[in-house]
Amino acid sequence: MSAWKLNDSNFSFIDRLKIAKFVINPNNFWTMNKQVSLFESKMAKYIGCNYAVFVSSGSTANTILAMYLKDKFYTEQKKKIIFPSTTWTTSVAPFLREGFEPIFIDV
Repeated sequence: MSAWKLNDSNFSFIDRLKIAKFVINPNNFWTMNKQVSLFESKMAKYIGCNYAVFVSSGSTANTILAMYLKDKFYTEQKKKIIFPSTTWTTSVAPFLREGFEPIFIDV
């Protein structure tokens, strides 16, 4: 039986040194930093809001939304939230975590 190598290292030793140099430099950022802040300001102005916040994914946006809704509107009388019957777990899970009761509907 022959052995097939599934993967080779994609990074040379020099590549790994360059990555390490980047990571330990306190002047480097993992995100675009000032560019993201500038874009958020321009977007907020464009849509007529005081602020705009950009996040890494829709799942992160759902988590922030669930936390905001809980802080601003959640009461024992207002704890239900409607979702389409076919949806992603990451759309529902943040609301469950914040104590909302999901109601799944279909057309």
